[in-house]
Amino acid sequence: MGNAATGFFIMFALIAGVAGAASVISGISHLQSWTSTSLPAAVSAATIAWSLTLLAMGFGCKEIELGMRNARLRTMEAFLIILSATQLLYIAAIYGIKYRRNQIRESGRKEPLAMKFKEIADAFRELAVIVNTPNSDVPVKLFSHACSRFFLIFTVLKPAFKFAENDYVSKVNDLAKASPSTLTLEAMVDRDIEAKRVRKVGSHTRNLLRVKRGLEMIRVLCEETLATEADSPLKDAAYKAYNQVFGPHHGWAIQLAASTGFGSLLLSKAELFRMFNETEETAKIHIQSYVSASATVIAYLDYLFLSKNLGIDW
Repeated sequence: MGNAATGFFIMFALIAGVAGAASVISGISHLQSWTSTSLPAAVSAATIAWSLTLLAMGFGCKEIELGMRNARLRTMEAFLIILSATQLLYIAAIYGIKYRRNQIRESGRKEPLAMKFKEIADAFRELAVIVNTPNSDVPVKLFSHACSRFFLIFTVLKPAFKFAENDYVSKVNDLAKASPSTLTLEAMVDRDIEAKRVRKVGSHTRNLLRVKRGLEMIRVLCEETLATEADSPLKDAAYKAYNQVFGPHHGWAIQLAASTGFGSLLLSKAELFRMFNETEETAKIHIQSYVSASATVIAYLDYLFLSKNLGIDW
């Protein structure tokens, strides 16, 4: 069953199928590495597969015009028509992402952000000095101000860090609002203990624990970022940091949303540094400084919770 166009249709459909399979392999490889060097191969393979699919679809349209087809041929024709559209969307998506990366790169060159990594490092070094001073406690105002230094970075990394607005930004703002009435972190925790509201949603102590986890994730993210190649996207570093710190505490829905967000994080380490007007050398110094200082602050927060018999896994 068939007509004069059937032989050509089936032959080019098979060729397009083989080329499509090759483009899938190239696409998976690009998805795993996601660098500028893997992009041309993925685009080329997808374009060739799409061109062959269009050619097969052309013979399919001719076969439809001539008639005398059975159910199997009609099914193949339908699949080829659908496939030609989906492959075009795939190519458009790749080029759209490439265009967006170029926009980010250009914005990083022309409009560097005012905040410097040094400001973050200095803020946490100041907290570390207080923590290491005998018989001293950390002021809530100073702590919340240091933590708020990351707000701009979360804004730059949206939507990958959309969850941070709930698990970090809003909690830091709550601590900042509490600072006029509560001078130190320990006094704040003691007040919640006396009021028996430590684990209640919205309590300052509960929010402090969430902020501590945010600092832990940022510290791991900084370590992973330093280990990442300059032109590689930060999505793997972000996912590792999230999975290590927040993963055990989040339900599957939040984990899925976070994983999807990290998949869209195409910004590379070099692009991020340019946006903040940092070189590889200066950024490395300041990030390592934050990692060291934040470890001291996080250890203090752990001690604060454990010394009050509150635990840190809730």
